[in-house]
Amino acid sequence: MAAKILIIDDDLDTLRLVGLMLKREGYQILEATNGQLGLDRALEDKPNLILLDIMMPDMDGYEVARRLSQDQVTDGIPILMFSAKTQLDDKVAGFEVGADDYLTKPIHPSELQAHVKALLERAINSPEEAKTAHIEEISERRKAQSERIESTTQAIQEADLDVRRAEKIHGTAKSNYDNAEAVLQKAEKALQNRKRIINLLEEENSRLVTQFKENRPPAQPFNAQPGFVVGLIAADRGIGVSTLVSNLAASLNKHSQADIIVAEITPGQGGLGLDLDIKDGNGLAELISKPVEEITRDAVAEVLISLKAGFKIIPAPNHSSDLNLTDHVNQFKTLVTRLSSLGSFIVLDLGVGLNQIVQNLLHLINELIVVVEGNKESITETRILIDRLIELGVNKSNILTVLNIRVRSESQMSLKEVQKKLGHTISTALTPAPELFAQASRLKTPAILCQPDSLTTQQITKLVDQIIANEPK
Repeated sequence: MAAKILIIDDDLDTLRLVGLMLKREGYQILEATNGQLGLDRALEDKPNLILLDIMMPDMDGYEVARRLSQDQVTDGIPILMFSAKTQLDDKVAGFEVGADDYLTKPIHPSELQAHVKALLERAINSPEEAKTAHIEEISERRKAQSERIESTTQAIQEADLDVRRAEKIHGTAKSNYDNAEAVLQKAEKALQNRKRIINLLEEENSRLVTQFKENRPPAQPFNAQPGFVVGLIAADRGIGVSTLVSNLAASLNKHSQADIIVAEITPGQGGLGLDLDIKDGNGLAELISKPVEEITRDAVAEVLISLKAGFKIIPAPNHSSDLNLTDHVNQFKTLVTRLSSLGSFIVLDLGVGLNQIVQNLLHLINELIVVVEGNKESITETRILIDRLIELGVNKSNILTVLNIRVRSESQMSLKEVQKKLGHTISTALTPAPELFAQASRLKTPAILCQPDSLTTQQITKLVDQIIANEPK
């Protein structure tokens, strides 16, 4: 009786071509176009072998393999993973969730046939031995690599021994200096925060006096503690600043349960209105067009748009006619001051580069997040941007750097290489998740709300934890 092979892949061309290839070898072919359908067919038809793609929407191949291995009915069925993922860690992850073999696309017909035949023969004897052999092979490779690293490290340590002795005394002095500098930075932060509180209290006092004279009750509650202002910026376009802004705001709301406000400080170049399906996005243009004295807390509160994602937003218009608003520097300064009295966390999309608006807002921002990609051009431009921020008076400890790895590519440097060339610590790295962000784009919502348990959500949560920890208590 011909062996039954179940192919699970969302790519219809792959299903057709691989299925035809194996049918010619005399196998009975079953097909499934997504992970859940694949699980159902495996339970119903009990195939002799499963060919499993990794990158599928809703449920990826790793999760399918994990569920197959946990079910007594399907646990003994050999799994051959085939994917465009070529990294060693991807293969190890496949074996850890229950795969018996792993092939990378594109697959030559003869290679696929050989692996299928070997797996079927191996399954007759001992499927566990095959899986163990593959894992042992990977372990041996890692062991050899670790031994080479250890040998090299030992040689470096011996060469640096005298240098370390000489640096010991210098290190003690530097530690004392760093401790003193840290105390000074905390004092400066406390002083800056106190000045902002005094300014806000003076404004609120003036507003309450005016309302008392006019016999009007206050329209909006006042926060005695000003909101914590976070600004996101990049050195070049198209590296995901706006996407990170909306996901950061949604995550801040989830973990702090506080009032979160997002504002795009990019007149004429707004993108969040389209990303989040906001129909009326002219509030910023109308507000900034007013004289400074008319940009009151109540006026700002009226243009805030509440979203189901858990935060309020003032999106920037995306009309070239609004580019002239970049000259209204004082209006933007007043806007950010008013926003800090309306929310606990204010997230500003500062866009690209240091224009006049951004330079004049730096003293109002508590934390700056600089987004960089792992290629040479982006790293060079970002290093120049960070140096310029420090020249303008931004404390280096108030700058967080996020490495956004949007696609896997040979030109992308590792996190350690980026840190070395950038000369600045990477706070967190966002790994590629094209299916997740495609789903978020279709649903017009932040990606972390589509898949709350995803790796991307965990990475953004790490950044949120750092921001909350830096917030003055």
